[in-house]
Amino acid sequence: MDLFSDEDYKKIIKAVLDSALVDYTKLQHSKNRNKKFLEQSYKDVVAMFFDKEYTFQHFLDLDTEAKHLSLQELLSYFLDKNVINMKNIHAHVAEQSTSYWWEKNFHDLAVPESITISGIVWTIINSPTNTFIDHENKRIYCASRSKGGDRIFFSLCLELMLTAAGITLTPSELESMQKLFYLFLKINSPLKQI
Repeated sequence: MDLFSDEDYKKIIKAVLDSALVDYTKLQHSKNRNKKFLEQSYKDVVAMFFDKEYTFQHFLDLDTEAKHLSLQELLSYFLDKNVINMKNIHAHVAEQSTSYWWEKNFHDLAVPESITISGIVWTIINSPTNTFIDHENKRIYCASRSKGGDRIFFSLCLELMLTAAGITLTPSELESMQKLFYLFLKINSPLKQI
C-alpha cells in the first residue's frame, strides 16, 4: 500500500508542514523563544526549511524504508510532483513570515524621547496630527504614542540616516527599505547585547 497516496497520511504531512511554518514565523522573535524547547523548535524549523542536509526522523522513503526524507523529497511525495523548486518554497516561507509580522501591528517598539543619528541628537515630539522632521531644531514630530506610531518613527529615522549618508532613493525604494528596516527592528528587537 502506498502510504503517500492515502489522504489521511497527506493530512499528517500537511499538519507537520503547517506547524513548522507557524513555528518558523512566530519564533523568529526572541521573546517568543523563552523556553529551551521553543529555542530548539526554532532551530529545527530553520534547519528543516533551509538546511539541504536536514532529514525527517519519522518520514522514510517507502522504497528503501531506511532513507530519511529531506523536505524536498517529502514535498515531492506530498504534492505528487517529481521536481520541487526549493527557491519557490523558500520565497513562500519568507513571504508568509513577512506578511505575519507586518500585519501583526502591535505597538511593540518603544519610541524614545531622543535619539542620535550620525552624531546629532534629535528630540522626538509626540504629534498625533503632524508628521515631519524639523531639521533646523533637530526635532522629529510623529504620533509616537499611537498604534503604528513606531512604524512612522522608524521610517523617519531611516530617512535621516539615508540623508546623513547622502543616499537618495525613489519613493518606492524608500517604502521598501522602510518596511525592511522596521521588520528588522521588530523581529530582532531587542538584539542581544554582548
